Amino acid sequence: KNDYKTARLLHGDCHAHQFYLMENEGKYTVSGVLDMEVTSAGDCTEDFLKLCAELARRFDANGNWWQALFEGYGKELNFELMK
Repeated sequence: KNDYKTARLLHGDCHAHQFYLMENEGKYTVSGVLDMEVTSAGDCTEDFLKLCAELARRFDANGNWWQALFEGYGKELNFELMK
């Protein structure tokens, strides 16, 4: 059993306004990211926690705003870890 997870690029101070998005045929891709001075290797769950908490305050839960985020990420996050 491997007790270590592969380190990923961690923004470290993730906020929604720090991402630039580009729309192409109704789909969005991230075209830029700002404020990377505290970037390091780590578990990207921390960035998603902070980003999701911020977006949850801005958008109605009935709008399922997180579905597009998870689609872009490639999978649904483990909500137990987020608790």
